[in-house]
Amino acid sequence: MDTRLPAHLEVNGFIRAAQAAGGFGMVLNKGERDGGTILIVMVENQGLAVLYERMPQLDGTRKWDQVKVQVSE
Repeated sequence: MDTRLPAHLEVNGFIRAAQAAGGFGMVLNKGERDGGTILIVMVENQGLAVLYERMPQLDGTRKWDQVKVQVSE
């Protein structure tokens, strides 16, 4: 039995946490309900954005990777 939280519940938790902190969160696209890849774009007050991705690894783990960072010009 898999003891990990399903992806849709985890995403709902992220959105609620953002709202509780005075932020905003939304789902742009839905995929696999229980174990799909999750992408999060975090935008700071200055408008700089960071993209994080969490996807299943070959060994069964799921780790967060910083995929892209917007650089200020």
